[in-house]
Amino acid sequence: MNSTSCKICGNTVGLNGFSKHLKTYHNISCVKDYYDQYMKTELEGLCKTCGKPTKFKILTEGYAEFCCRRCASQGTVARRQQTCLKRYGAEHPMHVEEFREKVSAKLCKDVHKYEAKLPKDHTCQICRKQFSSRGMGQHLQKTHRVSVKDYYDQYLKKPKEGLCKTCGKPTAFRTFTSGYSSYCCQYCTTQDPEVAQRASQTRKKRSTERVLAWLSTEEGQQAMQRVIDHGTPFSDKIAEARRINPDYLRIPLSPDLT
Repeated sequence: MNSTSCKICGNTVGLNGFSKHLKTYHNISCVKDYYDQYMKTELEGLCKTCGKPTKFKILTEGYAEFCCRRCASQGTVARRQQTCLKRYGAEHPMHVEEFREKVSAKLCKDVHKYEAKLPKDHTCQICRKQFSSRGMGQHLQKTHRVSVKDYYDQYLKKPKEGLCKTCGKPTAFRTFTSGYSSYCCQYCTTQDPEVAQRASQTRKKRSTERVLAWLSTEEGQQAMQRVIDHGTPFSDKIAEARRINPDYLRIPLSPDLT
């Protein structure tokens, strides 16, 4: 609705020009005064939670229902509770046993669907049944009363696994699929030559990528052009010297070439 009817003169006025209409033809300087006199309803402008005065918003919306966010949140909770009382006979749906059973059944169904889609690539060494990585842990605890770590230690643990590659101390058990950590702490991880080499290669790769990315920008291209322009005169002097004397590059540079 882009226009409204003036309650005083009955003319249809656009919302954008309604404030000017009130000032020009009715000597009313504020839209709020007009709204209070001709459009305000009973109890409007009072907070529905605490009863304090609320702020006037705009002509089409009137006053705010609540005076602050705290009262608004409490009012939302109250309306939600009233709705639940009408639908379920309780302030919260989870207080109704029938609703709880319905939600529980749906969650179990969704979990079974999710687990059914997971690849069953793990065979239990105790009963020889196949499970997914997630279902394997639940199977061990519910069916065989064995923790994942104890099962891993007995059936899957490799020689020297669980010992730090650097200092030989015991390492922490991670998961059924990952087994034990290779190092006992961050310090031992950094002391491994292979890890240090991979980290160095990664740093070099990232540094090269950053430089190439910078050179592709306008700023980088301008900087590269300045380097080329600065080095051109010097390269010309070297070429001229080599033309005169091929062995010139073996002689220390003289001040006139620098």
